[in-house]
Amino acid sequence: MKKRTETETPPEVSIEQQKFMDPAIAALELVGSRGDIEIEMDKLKREGRKIIGVRGYPLAPLPQHIQQAAMEAVPSHFSPPSKGLWELRQALARRIEAQYGATSDPEEEILVTYGAMHGLHVTLTALLGPADEALLVSPCYFFGGVVKLTRANPVYVETEEKDGYALDFEKIRKSVSRRTKLIVLSSPVNPTGYVYTRADVEQFIALAEEHNLLLVSDESYDRMIYDGLEHFSPFHYPEGRRRTILVKSFTKSYALPTWRVGYVVADASLTPYFRKVLEWTMLSGANINQRVALAALEGPQDWLLEVCREFERRRNQLLEGIRNVESFSCATPHGGPFIFLNVSRYAENSNETAKILLHQYGIPAIPGKYFRSRTHVRIPFGGSEEAVAALVSALTDAGRLNQGNERITSTS
Repeated sequence: MKKRTETETPPEVSIEQQKFMDPAIAALELVGSRGDIEIEMDKLKREGRKIIGVRGYPLAPLPQHIQQAAMEAVPSHFSPPSKGLWELRQALARRIEAQYGATSDPEEEILVTYGAMHGLHVTLTALLGPADEALLVSPCYFFGGVVKLTRANPVYVETEEKDGYALDFEKIRKSVSRRTKLIVLSSPVNPTGYVYTRADVEQFIALAEEHNLLLVSDESYDRMIYDGLEHFSPFHYPEGRRRTILVKSFTKSYALPTWRVGYVVADASLTPYFRKVLEWTMLSGANINQRVALAALEGPQDWLLEVCREFERRRNQLLEGIRNVESFSCATPHGGPFIFLNVSRYAENSNETAKILLHQYGIPAIPGKYFRSRTHVRIPFGGSEEAVAALVSALTDAGRLNQGNERITSTS
């Protein structure tokens, strides 16, 4: 075989070489909130185009006690155990007991992860196999991709906007098969903002008991709940805890989006297997990130309460601003940082609408296809009062242009 010299141009990768790619990975789409939309937004920003500054996570300035914790950790070469910083796990155990009334062993039942997404990956990789099914209630977050990475099958149970996205347990029960291993829960729901009721949680627990299932409960937005509602979790119930894997995030509840810290709480019989997956994906988390999370967890909480109140104010501002725009509608989100906007009167599908809203109006809208809907887009409302005012203005302009006309069929 002739050797290529240093001056020769390397041969292009042929299509034939695609046979080396795992077909399951080749078929997997990018994460909905990243992927094509993120690429488009980045391209527009480089071109000098303005994107309205609303976000799906808090952007609050970090208080002094958190900044101090970060600065003190900078010189350290300490690497935490794979389970996570011991002091952080102890603090998490105290937090879990205060919130849920549940005693959790920081040594045997808590793992610190690189964000909640990593926690989901660790959990589902350990639990699911190629013959298994995981029930997902849609519209929902991008859980399906994490399930597919395990070679298991996501099975979706739809909820409807006309019902306020209320859970239909008759449909959920009918979707359970002999291959079902677990149900993924998430409250408040991303993207709809539906908040589980006490009855919802109790029915999930009863269903898990009836069919011998596990419940994987992603509670990343547990503090972002509005209108005087409460957060209910299977972890609030002794009979629910032994079947529940709790996945939580510091990104939203503790306003630390850039630090990527999450955690998993589960029965001691499960966490050793989760730890194996964690170690084979990242060995262990970073000390500085976990020190910052510890400071947020144990320090003053007033600033965090204000973060959640601010999200509710911005939600109210947005809903009030667009309530007379006939081209759009949405169910009121009672939690979380998004509206799930019905655009079926605006364009042929949500992909077209998302393109129009982004390119013509600077609105960071995610197509509903990523959430199992062709008629909606997800739009965040986190940000300043001025940013949400700009969002209201842009949506009003977009809706007025289409007012009384037939649906838009092309972005051209």
